[in-house]
Amino acid sequence: GIDLTRYDVTVKKQELKAELNLPLDKILIGNLSALADHKDYPTFIRTGNELLKRPHNIHFVVAGDGPLREEIINSVKAMGLEQHITFLGFRKDVPQILKMLDVFLMTSKTEGLGSVLLEAFACGIPVVATNAGGIPEIVKHHQTGLIAPIGDEKALANQVEQLLS
Repeated sequence: GIDLTRYDVTVKKQELKAELNLPLDKILIGNLSALADHKDYPTFIRTGNELLKRPHNIHFVVAGDGPLREEIINSVKAMGLEQHITFLGFRKDVPQILKMLDVFLMTSKTEGLGSVLLEAFACGIPVVATNAGGIPEIVKHHQTGLIAPIGDEKALANQVEQLLS
């Protein structure tokens, strides 16, 4: 498990938006994890691109660092999404960041458990995740979150849209 007292913090949702110079009406969708292959950030980016085609006022936030940082950032630039996806780098204020998100999006292609999902639950943040590894053991579809197939950006975007509507 996790220490729930760590997530007993008070934040104002607009703090992260102010830090990023975003309008207050932006919907924040994020992920906090290593920038590593198994987290499948290409699918996260494609899901973001799919959602940006829809009528929602969305911005994406990624907190974390890792070996694929440059590759992932270059992919965002190549798709012309750098105005829509912010990379925060490594952060120590994970509970605060989580509480300022509107949706937690996890696009992993392999995962032991995905303990950051437990952290999102502890912060009361709705979760959309893939059915990778141990994720479906804690994200029960339509009970504790929404699940989509691995690598399926349209299904992931549809699940996020379901939460937003």
